[in-house]
Amino acid sequence: MFSRLPPELKSMIWSFAIDTPQLVQFACQSRSDPAQWYFRAKHAVPAVLHVCRDSRAQALKSYTLLLETTLLYPLYFNYKADYILLEGQSSMRLFEALSGQAHVEKELDGVENVVFMVTGLNDNTCEEEELIQVGRVFGGAKRIVLLEQIATWWGDHKEIWSDEHMRRIFTTIRRAKSESNPRIAEPPPEVRIIKLRELDMFLSGIEDKV
Repeated sequence: MFSRLPPELKSMIWSFAIDTPQLVQFACQSRSDPAQWYFRAKHAVPAVLHVCRDSRAQALKSYTLLLETTLLYPLYFNYKADYILLEGQSSMRLFEALSGQAHVEKELDGVENVVFMVTGLNDNTCEEEELIQVGRVFGGAKRIVLLEQIATWWGDHKEIWSDEHMRRIFTTIRRAKSESNPRIAEPPPEVRIIKLRELDMFLSGIEDKV
């Protein structure tokens, strides 16, 4: 029955599937020797890539292989829709190390949506440090979510930080990065702080807006 649909309607269906965000989870895998630490990406290959030739052709206009030279298996990533989830400081440190490579830095600066799992946020100073850390690695981020494992405090950035405060945090970082990467976003990113148990609800809310 689907094969009988008009091409325009098929294209709309593929577009909806492509724009539905996926959460790509990066977890640090530790060994006794810290020099041998590495990370794994937990994700599912988007179904639209292997439904048929037409769906794949349309999907490849939006999906890009991310960290192709670093990961063992291909990771197809939609820079505008998908979210990267980092599990704690160990994963962030590995990404910081990777961002020192020019070609990887440009890839990471293109990521627009970042979720950073943290523990024990309790004041604005602590949050600011986390945001600066994310901003240095993902210079083009438009949406940043701090995901509290142990929720001691949370809120919405509009209630906590003024736009000027956010701009002050990111201006210096982005001024340095924009000289080497024109994709860096100018406005400061939207920032949310949510509890771990609210993550599924948060992502469902994003899907409803697609």
